[in-house]
This record gives sequence, C-alpha cells and structure tokens, in this order.
Amino acid sequence: MTLLQVRKIYKMKPAPAPSPAMVFALHKPAGPTSFDVVHQAKRILGKSARKIGHFGTLDPFAEGLILVGTGGATKLADRFHKDFPKTYVATGKLGVQMDTGDNTGDILKSSAINPTSLERWQEIATSMVGEYWQAPPAFSATKHEGKALYEYARRGIVIEKEPVKREIYKLKVLSIENEFVHFEAQVSSGTYIRTLFEDMAKACDNIGHLIKLKRTQIGDLVCPDAHGELKAWNHETLESHWMPFDELLQLGIITLEGRDLELFSNGQCLTRDQFAGLEGEVWVVKADGEMMAMGMIENNVLKSSIMFPGGAPSRLLDKNLKLKLSL
Repeated sequence: MTLLQVRKIYKMKPAPAPSPAMVFALHKPAGPTSFDVVHQAKRILGKSARKIGHFGTLDPFAEGLILVGTGGATKLADRFHKDFPKTYVATGKLGVQMDTGDNTGDILKSSAINPTSLERWQEIATSMVGEYWQAPPAFSATKHEGKALYEYARRGIVIEKEPVKREIYKLKVLSIENEFVHFEAQVSSGTYIRTLFEDMAKACDNIGHLIKLKRTQIGDLVCPDAHGELKAWNHETLESHWMPFDELLQLGIITLEGRDLELFSNGQCLTRDQFAGLEGEVWVVKADGEMMAMGMIENNVLKSSIMFPGGAPSRLLDKNLKLKLSL
C-alpha cells in the first residue's frame, strides 16, 4: 500500500511543503529578546516559515546585527555562531557593579572610581588581545544540567562554571568621559562583553557594568541601519534585509541539471570529471539559479552537506533580484 493510499483511507492531510531557505540580516532594537525577533519574523512570514531560528543570541538590553534563518538555512546557525568573529561597540559605567553585568539587574555594590588615563586603559586592552579565559556570567544562556544559568540566577542560585577559552581579536578603548568608558571589541563567539568589561575595570582597580551594547558585525556582515520598533516590522522589512547565500558565504558554484540533478536531490553522491581540481565547500544550484544545497567536493566526489528541500532564492543569474514575499 502506497503512502498516498494510506492518506486517502485515513483522510490524512498531505505533508506541508518545506520552508524555503532564506537568511535575513536584521537590526534588533534594544529591549526585545532574540526570541522576540524570531517570533515577529515568523508572524510576518506565516506558513512559509515553519522552521525558523536565529544564528546567535543578543542580550535583551543590546541592539545590533542578528541573523534569522528559515527552512534549511537554520542548519547554518552553528557555522555562523562558531566560525565568525563578532564585533561590538559598547559603553561601560564605572563605580557600580550589577548582578547581571548590565543595567537590567540589581546593584551588588558601589565604590569610588579610581582615575585611570586613556593610555592605561588601552594598555590593559592591548594586553588582553589573544587567548582569553572567561567564565560565563550567572545571568546568561549558558546551559547547566539542561537549563540556562539565568533560570537558576533568577531563583537566587548562582552556578559558577569553569572558565572557557575564548579569543579577543581586537580591543580598543575609544574614549573615557567621566565614569563612562567607550570601547570596541572583536571577539570569538560565546564571549560575553559585559564580563569582558568587568575584567577590564578590575585591571584598573575599578568595578563597573555595561550600559550600552551594539553588535556591529558578524564576520564581514555589517549591521544595517535601524528599522524601527519590532512590532512595526513587516514584509518590506524582511524583503529589504534578505541575504542571498551566494553573498552570505563566498563559495564555488556547481550547477546540476537533468539526471545529475535528480540523483543528487535523492541524496546520492556524484563523481564527475567536471569536479576535478575542485575541493571543499560549494553551493549546488539548479540551472534557473535556485540553490538546492551546500555541498562538499573531495577527490572528485560531490556530496551534500546541507539540503534545501524548499529551495533557496539567489542572485546568481540576476544581481538586481529583489525578494518578494507572498502576502
């Protein structure tokens, strides 16, 4: 008995069409959570976004670049979260320590500010570039026994985790204005900027917390201009911030047609002379320019890494193509 016959007997609804794979580079405003951004995007996209998620959390008090993916694009989340450095601009306030490390928490203690020159701040910042061991803050999404640390912290339980090796690529103190320190940091994923500032302040014999944080870049992707309050986002917001895969990651292109397209779509590896001399990751596309997968070529063999069963629009054939979401 075929699946179609079973569906007719039990009056089963056909399986929903897979979501198209798309990525949107958005500017999260300060206040909403990263989940709020995903929820709003899902509300806008409706049924075309049955599968959706973000590529790395931003704290609620922070603003800046957040990537949201749909369909098969969600499988790229770990790639962007782990492999691409994040760049931030931030402002810290000296003299007050908060339990959250930012301005959303409760005051732990206050102290007089130890005056420190801009030059000394920069010396400390320069000394921190490179390998950096950081223990995640109590109020963070880091997991402990399956739950986020902030869930424990909100109940008054502080879980101390072992420091984790991170990387600081760049750290520059931009200016100091009274108790405020403005700085820019480029760091590996998983680095908490509020904890980084606390460590910087401690090296200057001070305490402090973050009051502003903006993620300006993920890899080479630059944060777009702000596009209003989250609740005001609409189809046009997403359409104008769509990032085609061929612009998101610069990879080689393999075009498949006919029997090769059919075989590859069914999960088979392909060995072809045309792959000679090609190694590593590639985008696999149809003749009409629609992307169907991220593939890997090794020893003239093409195999799929991530399939996009719902397809993925691109600008390979039309550099001026604009995404049009169905209403």
